Amino acid sequence: MAVIDGTQESEAAIRYAVRRAEMTKIELIILAVIDNPGFTNRLGVDEKINQGAEDEALQELDKFRNKIKSFSSVECRIDVKHGTKLEVVKKTITGNNEISYLFLAANKIGQSPGELAEAIASSGYSIPVVIIPRDIGFDKIDKLAGIDA
Repeated sequence: MAVIDGTQESEAAIRYAVRRAEMTKIELIILAVIDNPGFTNRLGVDEKINQGAEDEALQELDKFRNKIKSFSSVECRIDVKHGTKLEVVKKTITGNNEISYLFLAANKIGQSPGELAEAIASSGYSIPVVIIPRDIGFDKIDKLAGIDA
């Protein structure tokens, strides 16, 4: 499973996750998390805000799906869930025994790896967590994943 947030960093993690799924012939789950705590107490307003955020996330995921199709034939299952990233990722992993890896992206060298990567590193998981740095190019990612480009 790879977590996507629309950043350039997550694009690197998705690339690696797709290549690993391709090599191991497994389904890849791409998870987008919408963190929308209740904004208002008005009936229906929060639903509209959440629906707008979900529609935007699905548009971004369609763009990523098209990028994936440009270099791989791996089929990806796209999940969009609401909540905090850490809670949703933990719940998704514990609720699905078929998830065998978690792929995340890290910020540029010299910066903090990112909120999710730091939180996961300190909380422990029952599956391997692979963190891909943003600074490496796609050719190097492919080689790391076992693809000779």
